Amino acid sequence: MTGSRVWLAVAAIVLVPLLAYPVVVLAEGGPSFPGDRGECARAAADDGQPVEVVAGHLAAYDEAEALRGRVAAAGLPSARAEQDGCGRWRVGAAVASYATGLEAMQQLARAGVRARLEVAPPA
Repeated sequence: MTGSRVWLAVAAIVLVPLLAYPVVVLAEGGPSFPGDRGECARAAADDGQPVEVVAGHLAAYDEAEALRGRVAAAGLPSARAEQDGCGRWRVGAAVASYATGLEAMQQLARAGVRARLEVAPPA
């Protein structure tokens, strides 16, 4: 094998993956990074999946803990502040069903706390 063929083979080994990888990733819809907000907060539906009443996703732990206290005082004593996997703190409580979650949201609303139903994160 001549020197130019070796150089060409080495260039192909390096350049083909370097150029092909971005093309494949973009063809599949782009990269999915941890922290994609859609992965951290998915709205629940009445489809039998585990449901959580979530009062908020906050940047600071002390803010999340203060909100957790308000949620607990408003009638959800099982509320907790946990990291959501996207660099924020989720304040919420698991509920038995979608219907129970709707009732809990109404109870929180009467206490001035806005909440929404989200699919519970995997255990």
